[in-house]
Amino acid sequence: MKNIRTLADLQSVLDDEFAWRLKEIAELKGAARRPQSLSEATIVRAGAALAYAHWEGFVKAATSAYLDYVGSTRINLNELITPLAVMSLGGKLKILIETKSAEVSSPAFEFIRDQLDKSANLIGKELISTESNLSSTVLKQILGAIGISVTLYEPRFNFIDKTLLKNRHAIAHGDNLVLDRFGWVAVADQTILLLRWIKTDIENAATTAAYRR
Repeated sequence: MKNIRTLADLQSVLDDEFAWRLKEIAELKGAARRPQSLSEATIVRAGAALAYAHWEGFVKAATSAYLDYVGSTRINLNELITPLAVMSLGGKLKILIETKSAEVSSPAFEFIRDQLDKSANLIGKELISTESNLSSTVLKQILGAIGISVTLYEPRFNFIDKTLLKNRHAIAHGDNLVLDRFGWVAVADQTILLLRWIKTDIENAATTAAYRR
């Protein structure tokens, strides 16, 4: 991924990530409407797997790009909203929570205290994990960690868990997929909608500096 230093850089990455995924999904939607060289069942199975792959891939790429952008602003740790500050501190907070040894916890606390008026450490770090299983629960964790409300997505939780994820698991385990081409087109449309929402929410968060306390 390119270096993200400005809003324009972030917008460019989000546009590029969304565009190629939209193109692939749209091509399979078209193929499902007019199956020729491939059987309908093959197209549907390929489409269902692709829909989940782009769901997980875009959320990972878009949220990671957002963190790179926030880090590039050189914002101080004590100016960040709490979820992002916690993410920046990472393992040091874990040490404080889990250790009972003053010999270990005291240096960790001193480190945290010294970092509060310094730039947050978010750029180029693997901070977002989809757990290779981007369910509604994992989505809530990711959006909560970057300070984006999950309210818009709640009505789609059943689709995420019972359709996107379930179809992906069925294909991965070699099970039969009960989905025809019309059902696949509906899945594709819902997936694209979710990707648009993620993209818009991240664009808005960056533009309004929602990462600031």
